[in-house]
Amino acid sequence: MRKYHHQIRRVAVALIAAIFCACGPGSYHKDESGLQWRDEQIGEGAEPQIGDVLKLHYTGKTLVGGQEVEFFDSHKRKTPVTLPYLEDRLIKGFVIGLKGMRPGGKRSLIVPPELGYGKDGAGQVIPPDATLYFVMELIEIKKAASAWEIDPKAPVGRSQGYEYIVLDPGEGTSPGPGEYVMVKYHKYSADGRLLDTSDYYASPYEFHVGQPEVPPSWNVVVPLMKPRARYRIVVPPAKLPAEEQAGLPGKAPLVQGIYYDLELLGVEQNHLHE
Repeated sequence: MRKYHHQIRRVAVALIAAIFCACGPGSYHKDESGLQWRDEQIGEGAEPQIGDVLKLHYTGKTLVGGQEVEFFDSHKRKTPVTLPYLEDRLIKGFVIGLKGMRPGGKRSLIVPPELGYGKDGAGQVIPPDATLYFVMELIEIKKAASAWEIDPKAPVGRSQGYEYIVLDPGEGTSPGPGEYVMVKYHKYSADGRLLDTSDYYASPYEFHVGQPEVPPSWNVVVPLMKPRARYRIVVPPAKLPAEEQAGLPGKAPLVQGIYYDLELLGVEQNHLHE
């Protein structure tokens, strides 16, 4: 019975692949990773680079019990998806499959399990060892944030083992413990690789000064900043274990340290955060 089930599954996988291959121009290309892809329409402009912010529409399907199941369709939401083009934020099949696309392009992907969700699957929709089928339409590429230029004469300070460089002092009153602040940030590895940025999200990052969910360096340096100040916060290797336990993404082996380019957008006193 189990053998028969696997035979049915193989036939169903082959059938979906055949349907994908029957539509659109040309045949599928197979990447050395095992990913299969085909351009249905070639776009124009620059290709995405790691760290860029991408806006796209896509549909995703897989097989459940031998039946084709659609697990996502951004067209039904009537809103394109915005996502960061980062290796630790997307499945490998998406990272590889988006390479070489240009705005206006449309591409079909056949993603093997090892480039998708593997043996674990995802939620109640995508089963373990599932092959995934995507059709992607790339709408827009917003270039990755670049590190701020540092004036060699900029003031440098140190507090509790962190170094900070004052790029713009801002003006007004610095936030006190418990006060509600809004910041814009870019997070980099010591060698300048973008790890995360608030540009990936719909709004600035907001938190109460002193709350444990933010990087410890922020709770040390942000109380020194004034509204509209721009600081670079340098986190040395010795401080990384505590820093990487914070809630921000972009975790990786960063033995040389990290740094943040941080702008304090505003301070709000007596704010009851829901």
